[in-house]
Amino acid sequence: MNKRFFISFSILEKISDKILIIFLIFLCLILRFIMLEHTYAINNDGIAYIYTAQKLWEGDFKNMFSCGGYKLGVIYSFTIAFFNTFIKNWELSGNIASIFFSSFASIPLFKILRQFFSKTYAFFLCFIGINLPYVIKQSVDVIRDTAYW
Repeated sequence: MNKRFFISFSILEKISDKILIIFLIFLCLILRFIMLEHTYAINNDGIAYIYTAQKLWEGDFKNMFSCGGYKLGVIYSFTIAFFNTFIKNWELSGNIASIFFSSFASIPLFKILRQFFSKTYAFFLCFIGINLPYVIKQSVDVIRDTAYW
């Protein structure tokens, strides 16, 4: 076996967990924003969550669930409304909320994997798990799945 291969990854053991998590989040954000550039439409559920976020934004709590009755997406709709304060685009706010939740899912995943594996294995397993193509595709859609991972 080539010893250089094993030596090159041993440097990860010397880096703190916080730095590795920040690096994972940064990598996740880059890949998700690349995917966001190639996503042109939102799915049917996204319309209901954006409607709920708009009603939250307007303070119309009475009619908040009148579009399909999605009562489980309040946290997600609240996050869409929060991002709309800065972006001023409802659809893009929904995409950013999904990216936010899916990228920061790497924190608990890394912490769980770190309890069972070394830093090197936990880092690479977390990187692979968070950046699977299906996960990246779902991470930019306006759906509540990313908020409840």
